Amino acid sequence: MSAYHIARYLKDNKILKPRAYMNQKYQRYKNEMYDKYPYDWHQETIKRIVENYEYCGHMVSSVNTKQSFKSKKLIRKDASDWIIVKNTHEAIIDEETYDKAKKVIRIRKIPMKKTKERNLFSGLLRCKDCGKALSVYKNHDFCCSTYRSKGKDYCSSHYIRYDKLYNAILDDINYHIDKAQFDKNKLALELFYKYQSSNNEKVSINEINKIEHRKEEIRLIMKKMYEDYALQKVSEIMYNDSILDYDNELKSIDIRLKSLYVIKNKKKELETSVDRFISLVSKYAHLEVLTREVLNDLILNIYVYQYEMIDKKRVQKIEIHYNFLE
Repeated sequence: MSAYHIARYLKDNKILKPRAYMNQKYQRYKNEMYDKYPYDWHQETIKRIVENYEYCGHMVSSVNTKQSFKSKKLIRKDASDWIIVKNTHEAIIDEETYDKAKKVIRIRKIPMKKTKERNLFSGLLRCKDCGKALSVYKNHDFCCSTYRSKGKDYCSSHYIRYDKLYNAILDDINYHIDKAQFDKNKLALELFYKYQSSNNEKVSINEINKIEHRKEEIRLIMKKMYEDYALQKVSEIMYNDSILDYDNELKSIDIRLKSLYVIKNKKKELETSVDRFISLVSKYAHLEVLTREVLNDLILNIYVYQYEMIDKKRVQKIEIHYNFLE
């Protein structure tokens, strides 16, 4: 539902809007309008509530500023400049739902011209080349918004038919649903190898332990050499040359260890993401139709490539970015 339709739903069900509630319960914000129209929700109020990060259990401050001390007008600061302190109070919504709702609430849900139905893929479709949204074209089909507004010098059309897109996405979602139902382990392996980093180097605990052991060995050798040098058991030239070699080896070991731990951590993060996606997709049985709820729940973005002619056939690739697998 759009923010407008949520506002209408609350009004029809006689849910008090925030200030009318405060007015009735605590006698605050006394105003004739709140007494006369206590259920007149506005869509911007819905958006502010949905986008309020404090409901996730965090304190958010320094959100607004003023042009000067003489001005009363508040200016919204960039989110990167906010001060956020995590986990200061009990959350009433989880981060995952908050992120999905925040993304969906600001999408313009423009109806199709003839059917008056909402665009099922609104806010999800992206041009693979320019990154801009694909807009509705000829009632149901889609076309790159940059191409439509600026022409072919800026981007190609990326035109795709609604039915082709719909069927491709439905088939791909059902593929993952069916795999999750019948063979979760096989699906987990498949997703892991598909989304793992381009650096396919394997990281073993034995290798890390071996390198860590060598690092400790070198430190002990360097300590022993310093003692021998102090006792004049080795010459200064021999000591300096040896220390330099060991010091260079230590630097190489540190670089190697750092890269191995990065790969190991990325692998662990990917394993967690794959598990979360499989848990998410396991909620569903084989789908007959796509709904907006399913798309919002499972998909982050859909990238559409420009079509190609291969053996006189029109071939077009789409790339589905699922939640947790980005």
